[in-house]
Amino acid sequence: MKRCTGCAAEKPASDFYRDKQKKDGLSSRCKPCKNADNRAHFLADPTAARRGKRKWAKANPGRMRALGDRWRAANPAKVKASFAKWAKANKPKIVEWRESHREVFRKAAKNWAARHPENVKAACRNRRARIAGSSSQLTAFDWVGRLDEFCGLCAYCLVATDRPTQDHFRPLFRGGQHDCENVVPACGSCNSSKRDGLVFDWVSRGVGVCQPST
Repeated sequence: MKRCTGCAAEKPASDFYRDKQKKDGLSSRCKPCKNADNRAHFLADPTAARRGKRKWAKANPGRMRALGDRWRAANPAKVKASFAKWAKANKPKIVEWRESHREVFRKAAKNWAARHPENVKAACRNRRARIAGSSSQLTAFDWVGRLDEFCGLCAYCLVATDRPTQDHFRPLFRGGQHDCENVVPACGSCNSSKRDGLVFDWVSRGVGVCQPST
């Protein structure tokens, strides 16, 4: 336990930032007090605070990159919203850059696709869904969550499958959406058998939930 010099409360070591200049290696003020001090300092002179931050970032590129990566990993929604906002406001710049750096863009896109095959598949499925009339999208992250909900089992025959496919419980051409509520994991056999029909019609033919695929 350590006593904060700001709020005078005793708190565990995890509630203090690291500080190499201190004997115990921890800041004398707890994280909430330290954050409040930093906020007050920034509001007192924003220009000087930004200048100091840029100076620190330039002197510590590795730590700055690590902090940025950690923040982006913890705040994917904010990152996506921020980029979407920037892209919308700078569309001409993006188009101009792509036109003047076509080879660089193609190489970057190819490398990204190689590192994120599931995202590429999700983008292709979303495109096909839009063409079919769906106004919703299912991301790769959503699909992983859907697989976890079904514990790796086919939603129809309830048999574990190593290669699950995406099936629309209500077909797209019948008004179904390409989202978490309508997309379920299905084994190849059930997906091929059901095709684009309704589940109730499919089960009435003697296949589906009561007839596990082998």
